[in-house]
Amino acid sequence: MPTTAPKSKKDAVLEYGAEVVDCENHERASVCEREMQKARQAGKEVVYFPSYDHVDVIEGHGSIMLEVEEQAEKVWGERGRPDVVVCPIGGGGLISGVSLAAKGIYETGGVTVVGVEPEGG
Repeated sequence: MPTTAPKSKKDAVLEYGAEVVDCENHERASVCEREMQKARQAGKEVVYFPSYDHVDVIEGHGSIMLEVEEQAEKVWGERGRPDVVVCPIGGGGLISGVSLAAKGIYETGGVTVVGVEPEGG
């Protein structure tokens, strides 16, 4: 996990029973490869899911738009839809999934998806 990750994120990962290996952002790929190699050498099966650029991750994030659609119908009725969805960005997986799903759900008329990031992020 990048050394810049918030302590709360690291603590949550530890609470789930995972091991956190700190690294600099530019070292992430090599550190992941090294840790996976160590696990394989220990006889473990290894499956790597990047945090943002994997089809399963993006697809999972897209399910958020199903909840948006459901809530929009409750607020605006069966044909209701938001004009704009504001989505946090980081690695790109969340906004990729949300954007793809928004296009699929609201193909006619469209919905604008806007990526936002905290100042200094």
